[in-house]
Order: sequence, then structure tokens, then C-alpha cells
Amino acid sequence: MKQRIYKLLCLIAALFIMSCECPYLYGESDSEYYRRTGYDRLTADLLPGLWQCYYPMIVGNVEFKEVRMFSNGKADIIMEARGGSAYYAETFKWRYDGNYITFTQGNTTYQFQITGFLSPELYLRDSRGKYTWAYRRTEDCIK
Repeated sequence: MKQRIYKLLCLIAALFIMSCECPYLYGESDSEYYRRTGYDRLTADLLPGLWQCYYPMIVGNVEFKEVRMFSNGKADIIMEARGGSAYYAETFKWRYDGNYITFTQGNTTYQFQITGFLSPELYLRDSRGKYTWAYRRTEDCIK
């Protein structure tokens, strides 16, 4: 009788252990696990603020340093000419549609696909590469 109870308890313990989900078991990264399960959801109201671009973020012939997104649909992008030594700011209109962030100014358009969001980092991709932005603050960005 004791032997049957022991086997039953071992079987129940094994079932509990096997039923636990581990995101690392299948080689998933943190950002993919959180994006897939709905934790840390990115919404448009989270975008206004100062985002620091992890270096190097070379897009075309410029390097993005930081992006200050305002709630009125405008964004100031601090950038530097590739190989240059002076930063400058350009004002763009920005749009978020759930999968992409698009910046436009005249004939210039930068579009980034959002591949993940694990607060405070936003993971982006375009045809030139993969990028990471880090959220820094919201002050002065609500206009």
C-alpha cells in the first residue's frame, strides 16, 4: 500500500514539473516571449518621450543618436552625418500603425518595423539592419 502511494505521489510531482512552461526551454528570447504572450504591450500612448538609439544606428547616410517623439505627431531626431563630427536635429512627422513606426519629412521617409518591446527597450528593423531604442523620459514631450 505504501509503495502505491509513493508511486502516485511521484507521478503527480512529475506531472507538475512537466506542466511548467519555461520560455528558455525552446530557445525563445525574452523580447519574443513577452511580445507573444502579451506582457509589455506597446501602444501609441507609450511612444511620446525621449528614446536613445543604441549605437551604431546607421540609417542610409546618417547615424541616429536619439529620437524625441511628441504627442502631437512630430518628432525631433538628433542625428549625425555618417563619418561626421557634429550632431544636428531634424523635425519629422511620425506615425505608428501597430507594426511600423514611420518618420516623414518632405521626400525623406524612414520606416522601421517593430520586432519587439520589452520595457524600456524597443526593438526595430528595416532593410539596413536591426536596432534597439531605450526609453529615457517623457518630460517636455507632451504637446
